[in-house]
Amino acid sequence: MNSPKKIFSDCLEAYEKHGAESVADRIPEMLAMLRQHPGMKNNRAFVTDVLIDLKEYDRAIDLLNETRQTIGLTDVGYNLLGYCYCNTNRENLAFQAYVDSLRINPVDRSSLRGACNLADATGHGNEAI
Repeated sequence: MNSPKKIFSDCLEAYEKHGAESVADRIPEMLAMLRQHPGMKNNRAFVTDVLIDLKEYDRAIDLLNETRQTIGLTDVGYNLLGYCYCNTNRENLAFQAYVDSLRINPVDRSSLRGACNLADATGHGNEAI
């Protein structure tokens, strides 16, 4: 059996050369490795990016929520969570994820843009962002 480092190294190389589709069949293997080694932050971010590239937003949401519970999310993680929720028509959850991102990094333009775009649509237009 290959080490986690080798698995992710091979997948990253394939992803960089050929895109997300080239590693789609390895997602279950990568997810299993992340569950065995929960502290692998960079690899969690990589798998999240692959899932988003493949438009597998529900799976990305699951991974981001799992990450939030095991090691916590950064402002970027919350931003990605907002993006995924937005793409699955869960605007209220998206808005909250963007706000959570802004609590960590108040100058994150992407999260601010996402929260502002959703504010009126979700009835949060009168709240301070």
